[in-house]
Amino acid sequence: MSKLKKIFLFSVDNLSSIAFGIISTVFIARTYGPENMGHLSYVQSVVSVFSFLFILGMDNIIMKEFVKTKQVNSLLASVILIRFLGFIVFIGLVYLVGHASDTPDNLLLPLIIAAASASFFGKSTSLRLYFQALENPKYLSIATMLSRFIAVIFIFVVLFLDLDFIYACQYLLVYSLSSQLILVTAYLRTTGCSMSYSLNIVEIKNRVRFLLRESYLLIISSALLPLFMYMDMIIIEHFLSAQDVGIYSAAVRLVSQVAFVGHILVFSYFKNITDEIFAGDVYGYYLNNIVRLLLYVGISGSILTYFLADIIILNFFGDAYVESVLILKILIWKSVFVYLGALFSRVLILKGLQSVELIKTLLTAAFSISFSIFFIQKYGLIIIPIISVSAYFLADFLAYVIFKETRFMFVTVLKQIFLIFFHPFSSVRNSVFFLKDKRVPDEN
Repeated sequence: MSKLKKIFLFSVDNLSSIAFGIISTVFIARTYGPENMGHLSYVQSVVSVFSFLFILGMDNIIMKEFVKTKQVNSLLASVILIRFLGFIVFIGLVYLVGHASDTPDNLLLPLIIAAASASFFGKSTSLRLYFQALENPKYLSIATMLSRFIAVIFIFVVLFLDLDFIYACQYLLVYSLSSQLILVTAYLRTTGCSMSYSLNIVEIKNRVRFLLRESYLLIISSALLPLFMYMDMIIIEHFLSAQDVGIYSAAVRLVSQVAFVGHILVFSYFKNITDEIFAGDVYGYYLNNIVRLLLYVGISGSILTYFLADIIILNFFGDAYVESVLILKILIWKSVFVYLGALFSRVLILKGLQSVELIKTLLTAAFSISFSIFFIQKYGLIIIPIISVSAYFLADFLAYVIFKETRFMFVTVLKQIFLIFFHPFSSVRNSVFFLKDKRVPDEN
C-alpha cells in the first residue's frame, strides 16, 4: 500500500472524527445549553485526568511490540488484562471526584457511563493500536465510519423524541461500543483467530511484567500529562462556573477535532521513522520531512481558523457562545505543538528516553496548574487558553533544548521553520516529492 493511500485512509478515519465531533458538540451545545455542555465537559475532563490508570502510558510501547512480536494474541490478552484491572480503580476514583463537584446527582452517573466508555474504548484501545502499528488503516476507517453513523442516528432519534439530556449524552456509549465490536470482528477476520483461542497463562504473565517494566516511567508521565491537558476544565469549574466550562469547552472541542493530523503522518510513516531512529540517523530524511509537513499544516490551519473564528463559533453554537470566539482564536495555536508532540513523543520512546518524557511532563504540568490557579482569579476565563498554548509550546518544543539527547528535535524544528519562511519554493517542492515517495536530488 502506497504512503499516499495510507495517509488517505488514516485521513478518512480522522476526518470523520471532525464531522462527528462537530455534529455531536453542536447537538449538545445548541439543544441543551452551555450549562449542560459544561457538566459533560467537566466529567469528561475528570475521566481524562484519571484515564492513566488503565492506559498506563503504554500506547507507544504496545505499538512497538506489535511491530516486533509474532505472538500477537498473547500480547493483546496481556494489554486487555492490565487495562481491565486499571479500569476498575479508575471508575471508583472518577465517581468520588465527580460527586464532590457541582454536577447534579441525577446527571453524574449517566455522564460517567458515557464519558468512561468513550475513554476506555477510544483511541488507546488495544485493537486500534494493533491496526495502527501494522499501518493497516482500512479497518480503523470502517470501524470509525460505521460506529459514528450509528451514533449520529442515535442523536437524530434523541432529537426526534425530544429526550432528556441524561439520554442524549449516551451517544458516546453507543459510538464506543459499536466501534469496539467492529474492531473485534475485523481482528478475528484478519488473524483467523476464534473466540475459543487457548491462551498461555505463563506467557501472558511474563508479558504483563515486561510491559509494566518497560513503561514504569511512562506510567508516571501518563498520570501527569492529563494534568495540563484537562485540568483547565476542572479549575474553571471550581473557580468560575459550569457555564464557563461550557463556553471554554466549545472552543476546546473544535481544536481537538484537528489533532488527528499529526497522528496521520506519524502512523503512515511509523516503520520508516522506527528504522531511521534505530539506525542512529537522528537528522534523518523522514524526520525532517514529517516535521516540515506538520509545521505547514499547523501554522496554516491556525491562521485560517483565527480569521474565521467568529463565523465558526456563531454558526455552529449560536450567540450564547460568543465568548468562545476569542478563546478559539488563541487556543487554535496549540495545534502546531500538538502535531509536533504526536511525532516527538514516539521518537522519545524509540530512543528509550522515557525519563525525558517524565521530566518535561512534570515541568509542564506544574507550570500549567500553578499558573492557571493563580491567574484565573485575577484575569478570569481568558487567561486559560493563553496558559494552555504556552504549556504545549513548553512541552512539545522548548523543553527539548534542555536535554542533550533531545536537542536534535529542537534543531530540526528550527531548521524546517527557516526553510519554510526563507526558502518557501524549495520547501514546498521537497514536501511534494516526499509525499510522492520521490527523493529530491539536492535536498539537504
